[in-house]
Amino acid sequence: MFIRNIEIPVEKCKIFCNIDETVLKDAFNKIHFQIKSFPKGSIINTRNSTCNNMMIVLKGIVKTELSDLKGTTVHIADIFAADTLAPAFLFGKSNFIPVDTLAKTDVKLLFIPKSEIYKLFNLCPQFLTNFLDLISTRTQYLVYKIRFLSFTTIKGKLAYYLLKLSEDQSSDIVKLNKTQSELAEDFGATRTSVARVIKQFINENSISVTGKAIELCDKKKISEYLKYEDHIHSWK
Repeated sequence: MFIRNIEIPVEKCKIFCNIDETVLKDAFNKIHFQIKSFPKGSIINTRNSTCNNMMIVLKGIVKTELSDLKGTTVHIADIFAADTLAPAFLFGKSNFIPVDTLAKTDVKLLFIPKSEIYKLFNLCPQFLTNFLDLISTRTQYLVYKIRFLSFTTIKGKLAYYLLKLSEDQSSDIVKLNKTQSELAEDFGATRTSVARVIKQFINENSISVTGKAIELCDKKKISEYLKYEDHIHSWK
């Protein structure tokens, strides 16, 4: 859909779903917004920046990262075209973006100021419903990510990742949507280390790998790594 000669992929944006196109166009004609472009590798927001705008990715991929006290950079998530960036931090007393956001590719973002978001809530009640649903979903993902980052070993992280993937796909045979390099980035480890742990899981007959498909042959054994992590935390 084009609004003021700007193409916005509303049919793919969850924040705009179930809103009549005519209603949405009329609403956008009554608010202020900006379009900004960022070249690949550039910084969009630094950690603890104040979040004063709803940011929607119109083109490209934005990656979010977090550095620990040792200086190790951990990949949090990739935000793709039609997704919103940090919507849960737009409101509240501490509306600071908790991660660094960078342009993984050339990126184009739609910025809607917080004051204009209030107007959209009034002009499009469905927009408010979509927003609440969106931040609830993101909060659930953050709970998963916090649990994931609490694991100190690659085995624990891989075990949790595979079991969660199995739950999400409702199958013991899961399809990986990431390369080993991307998994290593998520795990805060090297690709070699991740490959070594995957090989260990295979040798233990915990999993079998065929292309990008992984079969969880022994979930009980995989779950043991989570119990080991819990033991480490309780010992500490």
